[in-house]
Amino acid sequence: TQHIIQCITSLKSLNPDTSITFTVSPIRHWKDGPIENTLSKSHLIAAVHNAVNSVQSASPSSMDEEKGKIEVDYFPSYEIIMDELRDYRFYEEDMLHPTKVACDYVFHRLLESHFDLEEEETDKKRQHFRGIRKKVENINKALKHKPFRPDSDEYR
Repeated sequence: TQHIIQCITSLKSLNPDTSITFTVSPIRHWKDGPIENTLSKSHLIAAVHNAVNSVQSASPSSMDEEKGKIEVDYFPSYEIIMDELRDYRFYEEDMLHPTKVACDYVFHRLLESHFDLEEEETDKKRQHFRGIRKKVENINKALKHKPFRPDSDEYR
């Protein structure tokens, strides 16, 4: 928890106007086994909640004298997948990664929780976040790319 709080204060010192939203990935990490995955997620969720609660309840002078409280919260993407979409049809064939439908649902819930979807400005924000999401998808595709001929001159 203390390391998370230190990260929050470091980010705030770099950009005093920043707001921070934590989440826990709903992707299952089976390499250590299902029990270890569950324990790891629960420890992380507890640490993040403790840090968020500590920062939110701290007096302004103890965190940031000029700007007051740090805007920090938690978005329950892990809980949405595990509790609301708790059916394996919302997982890819590997049974570890959420489907596009599940990701779209979580993304919409994120927009609902952080923006008034009736505001005109929200359309601009929604488009901005969709652009960011598209960039992340492209980076992930590039990372998964396997060259057809890795020894060719064109690849090097």
